[in-house]
Amino acid sequence: LERDNQPLFVIDGMPMDNNQIGSSGNDITKANGSYQDWGSILNFINPDDVDDISVLKGPTAAALYGARGGNGVVLITTKKGVGMSQYVLELKNIVKEFPGVRALDNVNFILKKGEIHALMGENGAGKSTFIKIITGVHEPNSGEMYINGKPVHFKNPKEAQAHGIAAIYQHVTNYPDLSITENIFMGHEKVSPKIKRLLWKEMHNEAREILKQLGSTLDPKTQMSTLSVAQQQIVEIAKAISTKAEIIIMDEPTAA
Repeated sequence: LERDNQPLFVIDGMPMDNNQIGSSGNDITKANGSYQDWGSILNFINPDDVDDISVLKGPTAAALYGARGGNGVVLITTKKGVGMSQYVLELKNIVKEFPGVRALDNVNFILKKGEIHALMGENGAGKSTFIKIITGVHEPNSGEMYINGKPVHFKNPKEAQAHGIAAIYQHVTNYPDLSITENIFMGHEKVSPKIKRLLWKEMHNEAREILKQLGSTLDPKTQMSTLSVAQQQIVEIAKAISTKAEIIIMDEPTAA
């Protein structure tokens, strides 16, 4: 792993190249005293996010970070605002119970940035319940959820949306008598900060641009009731994109 043709990581004063990383003996001590293999380190550190690297050895390393024996400690400082979590979404041991049934039984799930996952199972397997936990429709009976390494507990969909999560469901949930633009920006309309006036021109332009990204030539001013089911689903996807969502969940959006 290199930056500007120079080894990015060093340990005990010696540069580590890609062939050495992950080989026997190349463990480092983390701040909490546990040990982490070099290969795992590469999973959650982007070279461009690193601000500074330093190495401590001897009594200082032992006193501050619990280094044992002759091990040194590699201190990796990331740039401001950069987290160390390798997952944008992580669920641990999620349990959800309804009267007479346990819909989710200690479910675990992890999602990295840029990944696409397919969740499959028979009817009643708990797929929709799982999605509703992530989107804040249901609260779990137990378990933990993390967004970019930070614990979260959503009490409603609005809180999930504020954390960059959007869902597109099998059955379209739109307002048939309103326009495409109004449907896309429902709940997060663009408003002039001074006179509190709806910025229709900006919303129409942005709606048109989002639809163009999806390969659609629909006019944003078109009434929803005139669209086919397939076109309505495109609008649902555009709605999710308009919220600047980092995580988009599609619950069988083409099944209908």
